[in-house]
Amino acid sequence: LGLTNQWHFYVFTNDSPYTNAAILTFLPPTLSLPRLGVEAGNLNNASSAEADIDVYVSRDAGMTNLDPAVIAAADKSLGRGGTETIIYTNAVQGVYYIGVKSESQTAADFGLLVVFSEAPFAATDADGNQTLRGFPVPAPIPDGTPTDPGEVYVFALSPQPLSVRRVIVTNTISHELMSDLSGQLSHNHISAFLNNHTALGAVTNRAFVYDDSAQHDVPNAQSTDAPGSLRNFAGAGGLGQWLLTMLDDAPGHVGTNNNMTVFLEQQKDLLQGFTTTVLPDACSEEVLSVPPQAASLTVAAAVLAGTGPVLLEICPLFGINRDCQHTLISGPGTNTLTVDKSSTPPLNAGQYLVRLCNQGPDTVAVPVRASLVSDPNGAVPVRFSSPGPTAILDDAVSLASINVSTSAPVVSLEVGVRVDHPRVSDLVLHLVSPNGTRVLLANNRGGASAEGMGTDSLQTNTISASASGGSTASTNVIDTGQTSGSFTIAYDFYALPDDMRVYYQDTLLFDSGMVSGAGSTSVLYGPGTSTHVTIIMNEAGNTDTNTAWEYHVTTTFANYRYVNFTEDTNATLLPIKFAAPPFTNANYAGTNPALANTIFFLPEDALGLNRVVGENAAGPWTLELWDNRAGPVTTNPAPTLRSWQLSFLLASPPPLPIPLTSGLPQTNIVGAGQIQYFAVDVPPWASFATNSLVAASAPVNLLFNQLAPPSGSNGPGDFTLVASSTGGVRTLQTNGVPPLLPGARYYLGAQNTNPTALSVVVKVDFDVSQVITLQNGIPYANTNAGTGRATDYYLYSVSTNAARAQFEVVGPTADLTLVARKGLPLPSLGSYDFLSANPGPNDELIALFNSSIPVALAAGDWFLAAINVSGGPAAYSVLASEWPVVGTNIVITNPQAFSNSFCLTWTSL
Repeated sequence: LGLTNQWHFYVFTNDSPYTNAAILTFLPPTLSLPRLGVEAGNLNNASSAEADIDVYVSRDAGMTNLDPAVIAAADKSLGRGGTETIIYTNAVQGVYYIGVKSESQTAADFGLLVVFSEAPFAATDADGNQTLRGFPVPAPIPDGTPTDPGEVYVFALSPQPLSVRRVIVTNTISHELMSDLSGQLSHNHISAFLNNHTALGAVTNRAFVYDDSAQHDVPNAQSTDAPGSLRNFAGAGGLGQWLLTMLDDAPGHVGTNNNMTVFLEQQKDLLQGFTTTVLPDACSEEVLSVPPQAASLTVAAAVLAGTGPVLLEICPLFGINRDCQHTLISGPGTNTLTVDKSSTPPLNAGQYLVRLCNQGPDTVAVPVRASLVSDPNGAVPVRFSSPGPTAILDDAVSLASINVSTSAPVVSLEVGVRVDHPRVSDLVLHLVSPNGTRVLLANNRGGASAEGMGTDSLQTNTISASASGGSTASTNVIDTGQTSGSFTIAYDFYALPDDMRVYYQDTLLFDSGMVSGAGSTSVLYGPGTSTHVTIIMNEAGNTDTNTAWEYHVTTTFANYRYVNFTEDTNATLLPIKFAAPPFTNANYAGTNPALANTIFFLPEDALGLNRVVGENAAGPWTLELWDNRAGPVTTNPAPTLRSWQLSFLLASPPPLPIPLTSGLPQTNIVGAGQIQYFAVDVPPWASFATNSLVAASAPVNLLFNQLAPPSGSNGPGDFTLVASSTGGVRTLQTNGVPPLLPGARYYLGAQNTNPTALSVVVKVDFDVSQVITLQNGIPYANTNAGTGRATDYYLYSVSTNAARAQFEVVGPTADLTLVARKGLPLPSLGSYDFLSANPGPNDELIALFNSSIPVALAAGDWFLAAINVSGGPAAYSVLASEWPVVGTNIVITNPQAFSNSFCLTWTSL
């Protein structure tokens, strides 16, 4: 029940015959920030999105005395935020007692509205769509100024749960100057501005119809103004309170919000399938939730009536065009489109949009159905645990951190904590993401419980290791099976002293020194990445060769049963604010037997751990433990965060583009509506790149983008190299459009716009496919085909201490010419720094010094070209050498003396 200062009470008497009633709270901000929230750089990250208040309604006056039986029997709205709604359709006359209880330690401000109505708040049609009636109307709009705006609230209530497909709002206004007004519709922390200082003058009883869909089936409909869109509500739940805030922030004009209706179209079940009708040049959008364990999503559709064609797209909800897979469908035959883990982007948990766009001249009827295939291994979480325990300071804030090394968007997150504390209700727990987002996990919960949060179960594993010997060092690597824990070593070194040292991941944990006799020691290790502990006996040697020793190792580790904060309603529906202490009892509500002995609660935050969904997981995550009540500081066990854990489901990364190597074709299967991406690394010496669609089993588009995989929807930087073809070639050059950038990477995409998968073969060729790197003094043997003055290219990097370098062609079997150049572009017969062109099958030599002209020898890349000018094949070796001095020793290989002369043969200079 809490304390009396947590409650505000109200009394309302219904003396009307009306049976429809609603009691609701609205606009419930927290009145203060948590202590560490004041340091947040963004006010939205400083505190919860709403204060947590609950509403109780009873006909019994015992409510105001906090009578437990009356409170238990009362009608309640107990959400984790402060926007609470209780709706009656059978209200009677008489007195109603209303209690508003604050569950926030930071206190709460709120609005309260009680309304009785003759007409129902909503009407539901045969398809489950709801039309919500705005109230109170007509609502005068007070005149205001920029510093003191006038505002009025119009509410609408959805009494039954539904998944929203589309929202259409009709708002009727009379006003002297519409441009004075901005009207914002909000529901469950999603909002859209209907009108935002619209450039209109005076209006009288004008009905503005807002529909942001592209269905074009609502007469006189218009789009909403920015920011926000009614499309933002797609896929969300519609139950509860919808609020229109109409604001006037310019003086001198008044008016009235005469009426409002909110039409909520229910999303039909795509997994069951249905037929939808789409007008010409219009699009129908359906929303589907993909669970974490899904491995693939397939949508089947056909044109049952009408001409078509129809563009079928599957996109992440609120994704961008480049994230969509699409295909054209026509005729009655079933066409399918699949998104799976190999798609770009891959399938991930969350909501997806299935869009059907009619590109034909008449209305089409399209049966559509979705199917999901689950991964047999399920959704495997990625877990990160704390490096060790953290002491919890009394009447202070303690911090613990986990650094997450994996960079990927968060799909879902669970936080497990294991806490020892004699007064667990002293604690306020916040999780802070690397992005600064603050999530309130628990807020002084647990009553008088002294049992903390979670429990332990200790497990032991005995591993025997024994040895005897003399002065030689003995190393034993023991696999403990755990990356953290403790182990006990019982040893007997007998009469002669020995030394024992224990290491974990190269860190010395224990050194016995030279001791004799029996003993034991306990050692803590980890957490780390290894399960191995190393024990070294007599590492520094032992001068007594008669020594003998033995030891036995017993490892012990804690298997923590955490209190897990989760948003998984299959695991629990219980917020921790209503959990009965102690927080040590298993309460799993699901069907997975592996989780039967676990503890789950919903966190206190109004948006919960969903606040971090979509953020990058990489970086430091901080758990703040605020002990906000002083108490005894000497307890056993001491207040300690024994361990905590982050359990992520992370978005699958997009598959990497397939690298293309010059001259090597790649064959792949491309799914219907998908794009197979390729990465091309352009050599710095290339001047041309020929991109070939070698073959395709049906027409495809070959797309190009310099900076990223092409979107397929004419996004920034996209070019079509080959359009709708089963084969084609497009050559890029440095002065073309798009230009070839030597030394850079570009991307190709084979886009399949067909309704079925196909095979595609793609290849790239450069004008120079290979430049061979030479090593100092090591000849490289090669054969040149000789066709069309064939050229072989080489690269040698001259070092900084070279005073002389030379490049040689050795032992050619036909006439070769050698040219060299410092840096790019590659040398040729028409453009070079140095040339050696001895006729016939003779060696070629280029010698370079720091005084050479036209280019002096300098450190860096020198490019060579061995050019076959013979017209036939030639075998040869190429050799690059350098020396730190200008001269080099001459090695005489074949001296010959004659009667009046002699002949010397030596190696090349």
